[in-house]
Amino acid sequence: MSLRLRLRSFCPSRRRTARTPRARTRFVLAIAISAIPSAALAEKISVDLDIPPSTNTLTMTIAAMDRDDTQTATVSGNLLANLDMTFDNATQALTSIDTLELTGGRFVVSNLTFLLSYGFLGHIDITAKDVSGTFRTPNPPSLVTAGSFNAADHQAIFDKGILRAEGTGVVGGLLPVNPYVVDISQDPLIATNTGAGTVNVTAYTVAGNTATYDLSLRIPVNVDQLVNPEPAVSVNIVGTLIASGQFSRTLPPPIPTWNYDGAGSWTDSAKWLESYVPNAPGALAYFTSKLTVLHAPATITLDGDKTVGQLFFRNANQYIIAQGTGGYLILDNNAQGAFINVASGKHTISAPLLLADNTSITVNYASRLNVIGGISAEPAKNLTKTDRGVLNVSGGISLDALSSLTVQQGILYADRLSVGPLRLAANTLVSLDPNPGSLPASIVHVLDIAGSTDAWEATLDLNDSAFVVQSTPPNLSADYARIFNQIKSARNAASGPWTGPGITSTTARDDLIHSNGYTGLAAIINDKGNDQGPIYALFKGVNADINSILIRYTYNGDANLDGVVNADDYFLIDSGFLTQKPGYHNGDFNYDSVINADDYFLIDSAFLGQSGPLSAHRGMVAVPEPASLLVAIGLASLLRCGRRRSWDR
Repeated sequence: MSLRLRLRSFCPSRRRTARTPRARTRFVLAIAISAIPSAALAEKISVDLDIPPSTNTLTMTIAAMDRDDTQTATVSGNLLANLDMTFDNATQALTSIDTLELTGGRFVVSNLTFLLSYGFLGHIDITAKDVSGTFRTPNPPSLVTAGSFNAADHQAIFDKGILRAEGTGVVGGLLPVNPYVVDISQDPLIATNTGAGTVNVTAYTVAGNTATYDLSLRIPVNVDQLVNPEPAVSVNIVGTLIASGQFSRTLPPPIPTWNYDGAGSWTDSAKWLESYVPNAPGALAYFTSKLTVLHAPATITLDGDKTVGQLFFRNANQYIIAQGTGGYLILDNNAQGAFINVASGKHTISAPLLLADNTSITVNYASRLNVIGGISAEPAKNLTKTDRGVLNVSGGISLDALSSLTVQQGILYADRLSVGPLRLAANTLVSLDPNPGSLPASIVHVLDIAGSTDAWEATLDLNDSAFVVQSTPPNLSADYARIFNQIKSARNAASGPWTGPGITSTTARDDLIHSNGYTGLAAIINDKGNDQGPIYALFKGVNADINSILIRYTYNGDANLDGVVNADDYFLIDSGFLTQKPGYHNGDFNYDSVINADDYFLIDSAFLGQSGPLSAHRGMVAVPEPASLLVAIGLASLLRCGRRRSWDR
């Protein structure tokens, strides 16, 4: 490469003020790799490039008193720069150079002598001696597009050296002193570059875990500056500086990828790419394209606890992560947030999943992740579900009261939830198992469903489960009113019963379609009132107090949530009818905020149609004997029959 400088006369009025060049700093190689390996790696690279004299020359012109002389000099030295680069993760080839910043280095210009002749009036000899300079980018970084950058973003600063002028004859007497010396360090020459520069990788090699690249940089240089006002002496430098050299990258370790078409033990290094077995906080584990349909599904057994920071599935054929001889799959990403990503396919983790870090589970559209062994977590570790696919947690999700479960996108199915805050973003669905069997009720400490009163935007489907929202005294009334409205929104939707957003029950909707529709969701505050304490100390296996809001699938009219309709429930609706107190516990079974004949119709129909108690569990009120129930109902009916004539249905 060659560098040419040209020196030309300046107008005396264009004298430049002195500038102090930026201090030079040598940078070391700094690599910033994306947390999740992908097709490309973005890195910041520092380089030290050579400016060889054999290929760098410049043209310089010095002008004074209507005379000028041009000489050619050689340039040598080095150039320091920082570059943001992107590399192909598979081949390690350069994908793009994105930014450039010149940070220093030093170039030296060979000594030159200029002769300005004025005939019989004499002459001036000007020597440029020990001239050198450095580089900087005043406002970094400079953008690079397809290997090209704006040269005006960068500066070559000639900040050392002297110009020594010695004259003869008349013109010699015009110098301030003879000889006259100009110290460039007092008024550096600043190259105001124009045009486009280029920076490119010309070749690269990979050996072991090191990749080496050849880099070439070309930057135009243009100096046009007055160095003495009277007599006017100016310097002009133009040319292109060419620097070249090498830099190396220590390649990241291979992405731990299951590299076997079939099943096997997680501990078998022969089945992992380059025998790299992931098992440490922050480790990655990829299950991608190696598995074919001929050997799917493939079960990978843990055979002991295994720890990863990120787990990635991308294959239409199914992978199953199983316990084998035992163990947990632990997610720990060194407090940076653990990650499971299902990019494609339907995959299963049948081993129990333990969160030792805040964790995000992303399931792409049309994909599914089944977690059969359930999800538990260390204290204060949050779980977030993202993207539009399905996460199905058959073993339930168990977090502490301070840990949140957030569904930002898509669908979450779970047998049971025991979490702190449960948050549903707009257009999401959380659905509990329609056959909970003897599982305890789900419990959350905050229920946050996107939307507002009568305009809910997400759905919590309890099916035939029980659910506890553990509130606090300051929030209890507002929490119950909101939950009541969310059930109303689903039950009384314009599109049909139990089809709206909010809190719904697909089991109740199916009962209405395929049977007589005697069931629904009931929600009460677990308080007997008058300082008598809670209705249930244990509600379907979950501890409860007077600040608990209890919700369960049951018969319409089951005002006390014991799974049957009996005299106790008729007593409650009769009392509620007389006082018109709000709430399901007082007889508002259709969630219309009025206790009237419509509610009596629901309880009567359910009483006559019930076939037995619905899932009587620990801590539930005992079911009365049928004979005493009929007597009590008969008495209640007689007490009401005279009043019904006046009700407006």
